[in-house]
Amino acid sequence: MVKATCASLVAAAMTVSALLAPAAHASDVPAQSPVAHQLAVPAGGFIPQAAPGWSFNEGISFGTKNFSGVVQDKAGTKYTCAADGGVYSLASSLVSSGKMNAPKQVKSLKVQGNVPSGAKAKKGTVTGKKELGQMAYIASLAGSPSNLDAAATEAALARAGGVYSGSIWQKAGDGTFKAKNAKYLKPADKRSAELYEKAKKYAGPYEATVKLDVPKDSRKGVIKGIGLTAASGTNVPGHAFELTLSGPATFVDGSTSIKEKTAASTQKVDILLTGEGKVTATLKIKGVAHALPWISTGSSDKGRAQNLIVLGKKTDVQAKATAQATSPMFEPSIATEVKDKVIAQGDPLVDVLTVSSASGSWPFIKDTGEPITVHAKVDVYGPFSTPRAQVTDGQEFAESLLGTYDVDVSGEGTLETDGSITAPEEGFYFFQARIDPKDQGELGEKFTEFSSPFFEASETSVVQWQPNIASAASLDVGQDGQAGVRDVITVTGFPEDHGDFGGIDGWDGDGTTISHTLYFIPAQVEHVEGVTEDMEPIATVETPAGNGEYTIESGEFPINHDLGVGTYQVVSEFAGDSRVASLKTSDIEPTEQVSPEFGAVRTQAAVVDGGELAPGGTIRDTVILEGIFPDGAYTDVSLYTWPIGQEPVCEEAIWTADRIEHGNEAGEYQTGEFQIPSDAPAVYGFVERTYDRDGNTISAGACGAESETLEAKEEAPPEATSPPEETPPPESTPSPETTSTDLTPPATVPPAPDSVHPSAPVQSSTPAELPNTGFDAKILLPIALGLICAGSIAFLVTRRR
Repeated sequence: MVKATCASLVAAAMTVSALLAPAAHASDVPAQSPVAHQLAVPAGGFIPQAAPGWSFNEGISFGTKNFSGVVQDKAGTKYTCAADGGVYSLASSLVSSGKMNAPKQVKSLKVQGNVPSGAKAKKGTVTGKKELGQMAYIASLAGSPSNLDAAATEAALARAGGVYSGSIWQKAGDGTFKAKNAKYLKPADKRSAELYEKAKKYAGPYEATVKLDVPKDSRKGVIKGIGLTAASGTNVPGHAFELTLSGPATFVDGSTSIKEKTAASTQKVDILLTGEGKVTATLKIKGVAHALPWISTGSSDKGRAQNLIVLGKKTDVQAKATAQATSPMFEPSIATEVKDKVIAQGDPLVDVLTVSSASGSWPFIKDTGEPITVHAKVDVYGPFSTPRAQVTDGQEFAESLLGTYDVDVSGEGTLETDGSITAPEEGFYFFQARIDPKDQGELGEKFTEFSSPFFEASETSVVQWQPNIASAASLDVGQDGQAGVRDVITVTGFPEDHGDFGGIDGWDGDGTTISHTLYFIPAQVEHVEGVTEDMEPIATVETPAGNGEYTIESGEFPINHDLGVGTYQVVSEFAGDSRVASLKTSDIEPTEQVSPEFGAVRTQAAVVDGGELAPGGTIRDTVILEGIFPDGAYTDVSLYTWPIGQEPVCEEAIWTADRIEHGNEAGEYQTGEFQIPSDAPAVYGFVERTYDRDGNTISAGACGAESETLEAKEEAPPEATSPPEETPPPESTPSPETTSTDLTPPATVPPAPDSVHPSAPVQSSTPAELPNTGFDAKILLPIALGLICAGSIAFLVTRRR
């Protein structure tokens, strides 16, 4: 804190009063830059002055002539009051000249409290390492403080120096210090208490700690106890450190240096020994506080200048540890992985071995210079129904040892077992590699034993079970009349305990279901393998993924007749799991196919006016639909003709009726009428064809079907009879009702020169005439009848006589 009298500043204040305004406060604590501190007008309106090159920086102005915070010299070095109240710093407005000595570490420090005017200040000398270390620690934290921390640092130093009691900070903290801006000192006092508690826990003198543990005849070691210990015995966290190795050793990643930060507890790190000799671990911790404070003393034109402590001053500490690495053991290692994770029954069981040396180099025989040969063994175990968790003790698997590969290795690299051991059946097989010093002959004493885990996931192969799905799909109609596909499915090939394995690291658990999906393939679509890949399914049903017989009832696989003519195909699929191979049945499998059944079509050809069909007559066909038909169905009826007595031929229709658009409505439908030609007798036959909306055939009538065939015959002429012998007429006059008639049959009217078109109406024939006379034969009929009657009467009269 800087002290000054009001009278000493009046003249200066009057000189620049027109240029300056009272200090502004951005928050509860006034924000003050270095320039602002030099020109700030504390309450009372004075302008601080100081020895050349010295100024105030971060901190808090209070009262009429006081300041708590950073003092800065012309070189930019930051200081604060070293618990030395009662005298002026060179930044004080009451000092015009002075000189400060270069800072140096001190083992004792005179201190005096900063108390309100009229109060008696505490005085003393700090000589304890603990207290001096605390002051050095507090000052080291304030390299770039805020205004609050700058003032709090000065108050915390007073606490560590033993002169806090009765000071302005204590009174500001309890609210008994009365001065302009004193309220800003209260949070600074609270913060100073936090800094002081931190100093008691983490202040020096410090000790960097590191220990090196190198077992005899080993390739591995450890650096432990890495840390920074405060005077309180606490591990200090958060300080950056670098740990380096020298000698025949590296860290596990092959480097010789690592960088980290200290923690609240000591740390350790593994190392690898690369040879024989002295190994040194050096720990260097950066940015810690000095054990003793750096103090600058001096004088001014007012006498002794205020003692200042350097802020932000830090240093590095280090520690070393050494150990002797002896001749290491040879530590070969084998990393193994199966060549194929999934194999087939009877396939060779092959393991891939990657051999390495812990030291990174392979030892040689001194006398010959040849690399040492390592005799390794790779055991094969199995089969097992399920994989197991990885273990290091394989005693439980001893009875399942399938065989052993002997492998000789003469250097680092990768090799495969010869595949002489094969998989006899479904199940899981694992490999386990080992190097036994007893198998190495006279070099065995220099070998360390190696053994890979049992049932390691990367060392396990599986011969998957091969499932089979057989089914028998059939058309079925339920009690509600709904048609559907009933499918009886027989599943085999799963392990008997399938469904019990829930999975383990590296292996999925048993699949739970088999899906069965119903598709419809329209008749116009080519039914080939893969046809269902892009089709929308009609229905999907799941059954358990296990051996057994399962029935899918027709209600679960409904048939939609409106889809028309085609094939319903069931495709079954098991996605597969770690134990069982995947399976998808063929989408052209005949036993999984059902075709829908539609209603019956009956037809009946008829003569429109009834009776026998004669040339020129009119005919039609009746189509009778019974049962279920798809929406959009229709029927076409065509008419064919062929000569009487010959085989039916239905190649070129002579007439096609208008299409009957009946859809899914059963019933009786009639075609239009057709008048047959009148020129010749013939047989006429209708043929019906019924289709779905896509033109696929539902029903097709037979050519020449009896119910669809009509025969048009020519009318036979009357039989000819001989006229009776003429009898002389009686003398009496003939009866007027009796007439003689010529019974000669009428001649057939010859056809017209041009034949009539089959679809044209039949023309009427002309009346019959007597040959070569043109006389109408009908006139003779009554005459003939009269003659017969007269002859009969004459015969009777003669008999009576």
